[in-house]
Amino acid sequence: MKIFSLVLAALVAGNAFAAHRDVMPDPTASVVLKRLMAQEEAACVAVGLVADAGGMSFGCTPGAGPVSFDRDTLFEIGSITKVFTGLLLADMVRRGEVALSDPVSKYSRPGAELPKFEGREVTLLDLVTHTASIPRQPPGFAPTIPDNPYSTFTVDDLYRALAQTKITRPIGKAPEYSNFGFMWLSEMLSRRAGKPFETLLRERVLEPLGMKDTMITVPPSLAKRRAAGHGPGYRTVPFWDMEPQLAGVGGLKSSLADMMRFAETMAGRRDSPLKETIVLAFTVLSQQVGARTTAYAWSALERDGGRLYAHNGGTGGFSSALVVNPARRTAAFVLVDSQANFDDLAFHLVDAGMTLKQARVALPIAPAKIDEVAGRYELNPGFVLEVRREGDRAITQATGQGPIEIFSEGPDRFFTKVMDAQLIFQRGADGKVNALVLKQGGRDHPGRRLP
Repeated sequence: MKIFSLVLAALVAGNAFAAHRDVMPDPTASVVLKRLMAQEEAACVAVGLVADAGGMSFGCTPGAGPVSFDRDTLFEIGSITKVFTGLLLADMVRRGEVALSDPVSKYSRPGAELPKFEGREVTLLDLVTHTASIPRQPPGFAPTIPDNPYSTFTVDDLYRALAQTKITRPIGKAPEYSNFGFMWLSEMLSRRAGKPFETLLRERVLEPLGMKDTMITVPPSLAKRRAAGHGPGYRTVPFWDMEPQLAGVGGLKSSLADMMRFAETMAGRRDSPLKETIVLAFTVLSQQVGARTTAYAWSALERDGGRLYAHNGGTGGFSSALVVNPARRTAAFVLVDSQANFDDLAFHLVDAGMTLKQARVALPIAPAKIDEVAGRYELNPGFVLEVRREGDRAITQATGQGPIEIFSEGPDRFFTKVMDAQLIFQRGADGKVNALVLKQGGRDHPGRRLP
């Protein structure tokens, strides 16, 4: 059984936060929650809503034990941190301190060897929109502590990796999500401002937003407020640590109350001294596939009810999602203390026309069939998805991440239970598996099988 805990808060109006255990002020949300609980076999769930009735509810099934979450509990929000880095960049652009068209050589370490393509430099715009044509992870990224992969990666390592990076396609064209790029962006913004990134982010973004419980470094005095993170099988896993200068990639921890405040502000329900910066941060900067575009780190989706701005996040023991519709002044966010994916719930609560994922049925599979698909598949340079058999189980493990069990749902089709992701294996003319497609986050990520 997959076991996880979930904390959800959905902003549907602008009233103040109020906590009520075991009360669901929105009957629609209650129905949705019960459905997802049933199909996901959740061990523990907590839901909070801000509406005319207000409220936050906690529910718990026997598998996970008692729930002690409250509005002050701290969660790792993973890559939602990038939205805050985008706000910082937008604020610096608004003040005239940087320009999106500025080349990276203007703010990088003096004398550093930086990647180019046919003489064209990467710009700040390319980094914040993930169009810099650099890989997802730094070249040579090989965590010495797999359960805490970024803990030993330093600024010096960043610049060594940049010197090794070879860009092989035009810059500024096709999007390719890059944690590497946001580590680089964090360091450059810090260097431009002449102060540590953590200090800069706190002064320019967190304090103006009134987010006192959102931070990169958690002091010992607040350690007891941290929620435990969990891997597969609800195994407690270590917290993730990051070099603060690079932590704009995914290093923030935040509380339910702070994220509620942030959601309210992004939806236009709470006044803020960053009002002009927020408007700028919602500016669409590049076109992606179909109706999807990119703003300052936000992925934007055109809908009949207004443009949705979204970002999700994941660390070794947490996952999260945030969706905002400024036109309708609504937002929803999800905080999860495991790798379970509930992006669809955040979207659905903001836009009821966004469908919820359906329960998947795991089919029996012979060990020999797992052996046929076992191998290493390169999705991006330096980012490999390994598939292997452990006994009668199929396991997948991505570069720098922990192992995840996958389940068969048909010939050459597998899915995970801890997140909304599917693996579809492809065969060549000889009938042997030679590639796969990872379907996750509404995108297809093809990968060739390595020798």
